[in-house]
Amino acid sequence: MIFVFTTLSTLSLLYIINIIISKRSKINALNSLTSTQHKNKCMILYSSMKLVCKSYYLKWLKYLNNTVKQIDKNTFEITYVINDKTYKMIVKPKRGPPPFVIEDINNNIDINKIMSHYGPNQDWHGNKLCPNFFGVSELKFNMNDGRDIVFKGDECINI
Repeated sequence: MIFVFTTLSTLSLLYIINIIISKRSKINALNSLTSTQHKNKCMILYSSMKLVCKSYYLKWLKYLNNTVKQIDKNTFEITYVINDKTYKMIVKPKRGPPPFVIEDINNNIDINKIMSHYGPNQDWHGNKLCPNFFGVSELKFNMNDGRDIVFKGDECINI
């Protein structure tokens, strides 16, 4: 009986140590990623915690909302309701970063808002959007191939 208890407690301890080591390595990887933007240790820790909290917040929203269902590895079914009608859409998100970076010249652009409209298929959800839609007079896109493209006013963004 004592042997079984000792074995179970040892295995439990090894399991807990393994979890701690894996979590610690993930935290260290996250800290090394955020240290590329910040040099101050407090800012690195703050940025890392901000990313972790945002991740858990999004997981919690997804759990509560239950509108995204994964069909297979790269295919998702999205369910949404407009005017009491339920719609479903199949999405196969493209992998990798977008082919541009938005330059924020005046520090007044909400880049996350713009990128959420870019969509998982990187096609602006099939819409023709312009800088005025986002409440700015112009948007400058620095393309990965080195070109700079500027869209002004009511000019439709076409990338």
